[in-house]
Formats: sequence, C-alpha cells, structure tokens
Amino acid sequence: MGWLVGDGKQISAWNDPWLSLTSQVRPMGPPPEAYANLKVSDMFFEDSTDWDHGKIHLIFPEIAETILSIKPSTLGSPDRLFWVHTCNGEYTIKSGYTSAVEFRAEQEARPQQDHQINWDKGVWNLKTTPKIQILVWKALLGALPVGEKLIACQINVDPNCKRCGKTESIDHLIFQCDFAEKVWKAAPFLHHVDRRRPLDLETDWMSLIDNPCLPPAGIVTGQLAPWIVWALWTARNKMLFNNKVFSVEEVVTHAVAAAREWLNAQSKTQSKVVAPRASRTVSLQDIVVQTDATWKDDSRTAGLGWTIKYTGERLNFQSATCFVSSPLAAEGLAM
Repeated sequence: MGWLVGDGKQISAWNDPWLSLTSQVRPMGPPPEAYANLKVSDMFFEDSTDWDHGKIHLIFPEIAETILSIKPSTLGSPDRLFWVHTCNGEYTIKSGYTSAVEFRAEQEARPQQDHQINWDKGVWNLKTTPKIQILVWKALLGALPVGEKLIACQINVDPNCKRCGKTESIDHLIFQCDFAEKVWKAAPFLHHVDRRRPLDLETDWMSLIDNPCLPPAGIVTGQLAPWIVWALWTARNKMLFNNKVFSVEEVVTHAVAAAREWLNAQSKTQSKVVAPRASRTVSLQDIVVQTDATWKDDSRTAGLGWTIKYTGERLNFQSATCFVSSPLAAEGLAM
C-alpha cells in the first residue's frame, strides 16, 4: 500500500510510503531529532496545501524535487491509501497474487544471512545523535574506512592499528585492540562487559545497548555504548590525522560527558496544531468547464488553461506550475 497526499495530516513523512505511485518509497535515513515526528502537512505553508519549498530543501535536500512533484489536494481532502500494484490503485486478487509471487522470488534470490541485529532498536531508535546512529549503521554494515577495508578497496595505506600494530578491522578498532578493551572495562556499566571471548559487533551489539549504566554516571534513560563507539572512532582519527593521543580515562570521560549532555538537552516539542480548512460550498448550475494543459520536459513545467461557460458568459483562466513529473500529471492538474 502507498499514500496519496491530500491534506497531509495522516502521513508520517519518515515512516509512511508516500513518495511514489508505483512502489513503496519513503525517505531514507534517521530523521533529525527536531523532525522525528514530522507529518507531510508540516511541510505546507500555514492554512494551505502549498509546499514550503524552503523547509523541504532544508529537511530533504536530496529528494526535494521528488516531493515538489507531488501535488496535494487543493481542497484539503483527507489522505488516502491506495494499492501500488495496479494502475487505478484498487486491489485485485490477481495483482495481490502476482505481488506475492514476485516478493517470494526476491526473497529466495537473496543470499541467506543470519543477521542478529534489530535495525530499529539497534540503530535508528538509539537515544543518541543522528551522526552516531549513522556511525553505528556503517560499522554494522562493515562500511567504516579502517585499514583493512581501505586495503580491500585498493587504497595504498598502512592497514595496521596505530596503537598496537595489529590489522585494523572494525571489530579490532571497537573491541579487540588492547586500548579498546580497557575502555570498555573502565566504562561505568552496571554489568561488566564479558571479555572471556573476543567481542563481535554483529553478535554482541544488542546486549551492549541493553547494558544500563551505574547511577552516578547520570545516564538513566539513554545508552552509553553508542557514545563509546563514537569516542573510540574520534580518538582514532585525532591520533591518525592530528597526532593527538588520548588516554583510556579521557575517552571514557568524553563518552560519558557527551551522552549526559545530549540527554539533558533533549526536550519534547509540542506537536504543531494546524487550523482546519474552511469547507467550500459549490452550487449546482448549468456550467460547462473545458481544460487543457501543456508540458515542457526540459524544465518540468506545465501550463494550465480553463474555459468556463454558463448562461451565455465565457470566462478564460490560465496558470503555470513547476515540478510536474509528466504530461499526464499536467492534464490531471488541469482537471
């Protein structure tokens, strides 16, 4: 299912599929803290369904044109769910069966991997900053530019850890280096991190984020583990690029202080209340309305025209609009 944008009040901008009429597409990535509960209607100008271009380019710069190509209801009609696998948006047994067969084929074609990560809990819903969520996400996907990964990409660098001389893998940087082991041991967790075997990020991450802190640390509602990963990563980079070396105590202190400062700074924002639109009353008369539209591919703009005939009178209107995706969309706007 997908969403057709009407007044935008029911659609979560980050969680619901509303960006496409042919597939379930939603914005990617963790939302900024200030826009975590953003509704599509929050991106309209007040008391209208016209897009606020500045706000859209601020929040979604990479998909701004896609969003601006979506035309909400000018009458403020409610949002509506539709079936993305048919042209008219109506569900049929045939389309449902075809969709299920295609989905099963895609699942069987994927390589089987035993992932133990709950991506929502383990990454995107962590009580930390978006930049740390991204760092953890990259680490879990094996996408951090450590020595081992850079060599695999044919980049001529020293692949060894600058602290101990062993090959610098992601797990080595975060857990297995002697320095990292001492950091985790010194961190004020309620339960000591089990060091009887080498820690592995994919295997142990979920238990680490569930490990609460001792009360004196002042981190009651958040998780310390993501901040330690960030502190280890930034300490590594400062040593590598600035020749600045931090001690175990400094790394732990930086992680705890940053986590406490961020958690204390968070405050709940009041949900924005949008005034209801006044309904329009249309009287029934003997009226003939003719519409037409033109569309320019290079600029993705459309010219719209209307002729209204009634009781011997003839009125002509015209308008232009941008961010129109196709000739069919232009004709639809005119109608």
